[in-house]
Amino acid sequence: MAKGQKQQSAPNKDIHARISFLYQASTFLANQGVGGQGLSRFYVATAKGAARKAVLRIDRNVKRTLCKRCDTRLIPGVTSTNEIENLSKKNVEQADTLKITCGQCRTVKRFPCVERKEKDVLGEDHNDAETEVKAAD
Repeated sequence: MAKGQKQQSAPNKDIHARISFLYQASTFLANQGVGGQGLSRFYVATAKGAARKAVLRIDRNVKRTLCKRCDTRLIPGVTSTNEIENLSKKNVEQADTLKITCGQCRTVKRFPCVERKEKDVLGEDHNDAETEVKAAD
């Protein structure tokens, strides 16, 4: 580093740490059973409030595990139920949606299930093209 330059740390590092701790604590309490549900919901509401006050965005993957309506931590099989549904008329595979229902307030969240074919994931399509190029040489 050049003279006079200081290494910059992430802004609001302490608030990120607080939000992370509250999220982890709410997850732990939600797994404990009915007794910890109230305190778990309070921790989620506090984490959301801290993020709102500091004008920080909560990660999309974290937001998907929280109920918008009652601030319950959505854990599949414990505090929520997950289903894959397809409401299309022709039952098209690309129309699959993940339906998450909150066990506390029965609010429903739907997210598209986008899965790539196994060929694309494994890269078989790309390997075939490479072998054809090598064979031509």
